[in-house]
Amino acid sequence: MKNLLTIILVIAIVFGIIFGGYMIFKKLSAPGGLLAPEAELPPPLQTAASEINVLASNVLDHWLNTKTNSIYAINYLGQILKLSGDESELVSGQALNNLNSISVSPDGSKIIAKFNYPELPTFSMYDTISKIWKPLPKNVISAAWSPNSEQIAYLDNSGKSGKLAILTVSSNKTQEVAKMTQKNMDLAWIKPDEIIFYQPFYNESPSSMWAINISKKTVKSIFKDEIGLDIIWSKTDDLGLKLTNNAQAPKLSLIDKLGNALSDISFVTLPEKCSIEQMKIYCGVPQSKPAEGIILPDDFYKKSFYSKDDIYMIDLGSGNVNSLFNGDQMAVDVYHPIPENGKLLFINRFDNNLYSVKLP
Repeated sequence: MKNLLTIILVIAIVFGIIFGGYMIFKKLSAPGGLLAPEAELPPPLQTAASEINVLASNVLDHWLNTKTNSIYAINYLGQILKLSGDESELVSGQALNNLNSISVSPDGSKIIAKFNYPELPTFSMYDTISKIWKPLPKNVISAAWSPNSEQIAYLDNSGKSGKLAILTVSSNKTQEVAKMTQKNMDLAWIKPDEIIFYQPFYNESPSSMWAINISKKTVKSIFKDEIGLDIIWSKTDDLGLKLTNNAQAPKLSLIDKLGNALSDISFVTLPEKCSIEQMKIYCGVPQSKPAEGIILPDDFYKKSFYSKDDIYMIDLGSGNVNSLFNGDQMAVDVYHPIPENGKLLFINRFDNNLYSVKLP
């Protein structure tokens, strides 16, 4: 009996430490009232026109290769550019028909491109080091990089024998994780031992998200039947930004990688207009609310909704807010901001150009 009581006491202490740590983190993640509903963002900074620069045009997406500290951009034709200051180098002239999107490995050394969309979606991997394209297996309908950038999780839709599998890039070997015949799923690989699969983010129908444990083959629910669900995850922190849009009332929240809500954000924007890097949130924040009848995130994806944004940086550690750019000086609709070498890079959806502004 004494041994049993000792075990129970140890378990209680461990649980208390874990719970206490979580509550402390939750408190720290809502600094200075910034994330409270009544908080207001500071007036946008009057930025000198010379401090915003165009780096590339006709850009679909861009990324940072942390191995070489180089910036890359891919245009709508599928061509890949390596950017250095005001100079750009064409590193891949391979055209990709109807390029839809890319998925970047966490270290930025490789990407997966999704093209031939929507008629015959095709997935290929590009290595910035070898400068070689390599097709993924046939019948892939979704793919995501592992946290260590060495493997790719993918959904294979081969008739009735669909599966979730893992491809090891270096050996080209595959490992089946589970049978899965869902026709319309996307993937994310946030934790080393879990792969997330979810319904595409649309407001027209509720979306759900699950996680499958790779070794145990167990499945758990993260979010269930949420309207207007839209999420981005940080590559450097155990955090994410989650948008929901119940009853046409959008709400942006800071979450951890388990999906737990840490705090509501005082402003509303699309997660794709933000990034979380080194405990800092960078966001393009619309100057005005969407017009009546706009449905988020659907109309954002369809490009039937554009916004005029101010740009902010929020330090989650100190609670400080920095205004980086005033949208009254130039109309910017921010997409996919990335901090790099004292600058914030982002795509302006108004003209599809890649811009940079100085960071404080």
